[in-house]
Amino acid sequence: MNERMAVVIFLFFFALEKGINARNIISPPELNVSLGLDSTIVLNCSFEKDLIISLTKITWSKKLEKDDIYTPIVNYYPNGCVYKDFDLENRSNCVTFNASYPSVILNISDVQCKDNRQYRCDLEQLTGDISTYTTVNIEVTAEVPAEFSLQPANISLEEYSTVNLSCLANVGSPGGYVTIWKQSDKSNLQIELGRTSSSDKNDGNCSFFANLTIAYNLTRSDNGIIFGCTSKNRHIQDPTLSKDIGPTNILYGPSKIYLEVRPNKTNYYVKDDINLTCISDGNPRPTFIWKFNSTDIMENKKYSFTNQNATVNFTIQYLNESGDYQCYVETYVNEKNRNKSDSVTIIVKEPSTTTESIATESCFENACSFMEKCYTNDETAVCSMDIWKIISFVFIALSSILGMATLSLCLLLRIPKRRIGYINDLKMSNSKHEDFSGYADPKDVKRPYTHVVEENGGRDNTYADPLDMKTLYTSVQKSTANPLDSSQPESTTTPQSLLNPQGPENISSNTDSFSPENESHSDNIQKPPNVYDDAWV
Repeated sequence: MNERMAVVIFLFFFALEKGINARNIISPPELNVSLGLDSTIVLNCSFEKDLIISLTKITWSKKLEKDDIYTPIVNYYPNGCVYKDFDLENRSNCVTFNASYPSVILNISDVQCKDNRQYRCDLEQLTGDISTYTTVNIEVTAEVPAEFSLQPANISLEEYSTVNLSCLANVGSPGGYVTIWKQSDKSNLQIELGRTSSSDKNDGNCSFFANLTIAYNLTRSDNGIIFGCTSKNRHIQDPTLSKDIGPTNILYGPSKIYLEVRPNKTNYYVKDDINLTCISDGNPRPTFIWKFNSTDIMENKKYSFTNQNATVNFTIQYLNESGDYQCYVETYVNEKNRNKSDSVTIIVKEPSTTTESIATESCFENACSFMEKCYTNDETAVCSMDIWKIISFVFIALSSILGMATLSLCLLLRIPKRRIGYINDLKMSNSKHEDFSGYADPKDVKRPYTHVVEENGGRDNTYADPLDMKTLYTSVQKSTANPLDSSQPESTTTPQSLLNPQGPENISSNTDSFSPENESHSDNIQKPPNVYDDAWV
């Protein structure tokens, strides 16, 4: 029973002590003040009135700069204050607590840099001590960086080189720091490359300096960027407190070449227009040289260059323009030649090999023309010019033209021959069927046309119309029909009398007188009509 009573009494006093200690003691956790004569630090430590009965002393202490030790500044009693820090005694005043005022105050004027630290309020009482903490921050404006450098000190640098960026600045307080960043010339976004984690304090003028040095590897994407350094602290975030270097000029050789062909297709044909573009980046800008099968392409009527020779334009004129078209790109970086090359193959074919896809999926629909043949490529019907059909068409056309020309020539040659044959047939017909019922002297034929004979040198007109011959024979017949003896009646006129005007009685004598011995007198012998006589020639 006695042991139980002892435990209950212990628990009662333990709970009483914990309840008293759990009562509130208040002080501001943080104070931000400016540096100068017009600034004041007010440290206020408040507590509940119930604690006054058990209080013996209240103390404000400050933390040492380098150690986790607090030294007393002033002790508070119900009847007054006792200073332990003589420096603060001259520029501060204290307000102690009493039964009606449960608080102690320390007013520090003429704020100095050494006042920037943590303070503690301790309540000493019979049941134990209670403490609270207040941190005083002296606000000091950050300044533009005093130094910012780039090493090597040259804004024209080669790709893949390493540079050192260094920055020194008064970052102020509280929590001052510097950042080094880069910014593209195409945007306002600053990319942070590094920042300081601490600063060095100077108690003389309350300056907090931060120093930062970083190494950075350059790439071609850094061409034109700006490097900068900015001074900041927790309360000063002014982006104008910066210093920058740039824009930089990053030197690099030609990048990988990309050749662009327009139009882009497998085969090309005569009269096709082609544009070849060589795409490559470099700083300084590279020069472009074009070659065809290792032979330099010069600008002339056929080839034209645009985009500072990066693009060549031309029209295919011959089949032998198939081959490799090369692009050579070169530039000089710090007097060192950097170059690259690439090529593209152009295939030129005859127009007859042109293929054209048709809108059918198979050749059974026969969508090609009669001069084309159909074949399947990747399950698509494709029309292609059939060279053998073209050759056959040309052969048939030439053969037809040659045959018609030959026929026309033969007809033209046969017309004169038929005309000559017709005239000869007419002459023969006249000579066979014309009968004058007697014998006429061939000289009688020539007499009516003596003027014709004279005009033709004594020869008959060989081109006379057959109708003229009939007229000739008619005139001869009429002329011979007139008797020599006008007294003789017309009825006695006979063919014999026409051939022998001397009378019928002379016919026999003339006949009898013909003999071989009398051959010398053959000129007087009358010839029959059908006997050849040179007088008719």
